[in-house]
Amino acid sequence: MCFNPAMANSLHTPAGSLRVHHFGDGAVQHVALHGFTLTGASMASLGAHLDGVTLAPDLPGHGETSLVEVDLAATKTALVTLLSALDVPPILIGYSQGGRIAAHVASDRPDVIQGLVMISATCGLRDRARRERRRSDEKTARDIESLGVSAFLDDWLVRPLTATTGLPEDVAAWDRKIRTGNTSGGLAAAVRGLGQGALPRVDATSLNMATMWMAGGADETYAATMRMEAVRAGGRFVLIPDVGHNVVLEQPAVVAEYITAWAETLL
Repeated sequence: MCFNPAMANSLHTPAGSLRVHHFGDGAVQHVALHGFTLTGASMASLGAHLDGVTLAPDLPGHGETSLVEVDLAATKTALVTLLSALDVPPILIGYSQGGRIAAHVASDRPDVIQGLVMISATCGLRDRARRERRRSDEKTARDIESLGVSAFLDDWLVRPLTATTGLPEDVAAWDRKIRTGNTSGGLAAAVRGLGQGALPRVDATSLNMATMWMAGGADETYAATMRMEAVRAGGRFVLIPDVGHNVVLEQPAVVAEYITAWAETLL
């Protein structure tokens, strides 16, 4: 089966329906997974700077994707169905929560991708930290359910890690509009089923493929961890100066330039 991005914006999988956004022209070269509270639409600026077509699915709990379960097993089933439907294995790009999910897909099914790009994302927490994070994730889920999406975002988008206050006003407004299109039930399910407390840690040495790890210079905690994981994976580490966690929106052209140059080395 070949998935034609010009003909369809959704894909039916054994796990449910996957909403897929597509950007660019030509052959599919990249599949990009977004971060928490976003949707595939948030990859538009990155896709505009990449060669070929970039597919960006709405992850479970977000946008218009509808899976039977919002958990890792169903998510991997849906994404592998998409990746397997392409003529040529693409580069899989994962940002933040999307990066952790991408690492699981890459570790389990290296045959369906050409390479892995991790942006502002680690391979996950170790067991003790993950247990502690699960409690924190549950509080976040309850906050979303009780406050609603808009009020939750009022707090989420000014936190040091996830703030969008440094973005140009029009970009920040566009970003928020994407996020407010999600539902409180969906986001709460995404925290519980796909948050850092829910996902087991991936061993970076198990990533049997070319990898690139990209972090913002102002995102010190992630940058330090990702640098070490890049070494363990035998991959390339890229630090983008004066950029925070939201690398994709802050510097999409720079991110695309690094990905394009790196992809050429894989040919």
